[in-house]
Amino acid sequence: MICFWLKWLSQQWHTFKVDDIGFFTIPFRWRLLFCVDRLLNLVDVSERGTCIKDIFNDLSVQPTTLALILEDFENAHGRFTDKEPNEGKQKLTLEDVIELEGLFKKRAVDALDTRAVLNEYQGLYFLWMLNKLDSELTARKKKELVTDTNSLVKVIGYCMSRGVTTTSRDSYKTWSIRKETLSEYYDSQEAFKQMTSFICTKEFLELNTDDQMNITAFILIMSHQGTEIDDRTSVSEEAINRKMQEITETHRQTGHFD
Repeated sequence: MICFWLKWLSQQWHTFKVDDIGFFTIPFRWRLLFCVDRLLNLVDVSERGTCIKDIFNDLSVQPTTLALILEDFENAHGRFTDKEPNEGKQKLTLEDVIELEGLFKKRAVDALDTRAVLNEYQGLYFLWMLNKLDSELTARKKKELVTDTNSLVKVIGYCMSRGVTTTSRDSYKTWSIRKETLSEYYDSQEAFKQMTSFICTKEFLELNTDDQMNITAFILIMSHQGTEIDDRTSVSEEAINRKMQEITETHRQTGHFD
């Protein structure tokens, strides 16, 4: 029964959309690991490997969810980290973890090849784990990913970071672009040029709110004049909302809401 709930939780995790940006907010990914860790403690040691492998073979569980789960097991065994193995936190054997790596890699590559990840919430957020397992394969897949406007929108969204900036009076949410990461997929200046044209089309209005905000933030950041754009170059949520209102008004004037 515990394995059933573990699988159900893993299947549903990508449907939970929570704003966890803030100084006193527990990162949402930690909440999944807290649940998995505690539930797995209730499973007999001899059955844990089979229980988790069943989840990794379930096509309804997103690769991004698998990456989060796998990372926890990797860290416990000291893999891909400078930290020493921690036997007290090892829920699975090293052999089981290595087998999970193979299952994850296959699931990740299949998701990229079928392009299913482009239609999933935070669908690309497993690439960091795939890169740990096979950096050459990941680099090649990144270069193959952008083939049209939709895929470029998703890649830009993946390369955006959100945070909080605090002043003496207030704090506000900010967006920034990991420009170096974007360059692994596509030329940032060409992306800026394409997105500047794209926001004038009716198709931009058909994007979900997250995608619209990511693209708007990207354009605002890339529009900075005389500034060396890097990971520290950011734009506030207020500025993004103002720009989106301008875009909406332009579309209204051109009749795209008719």
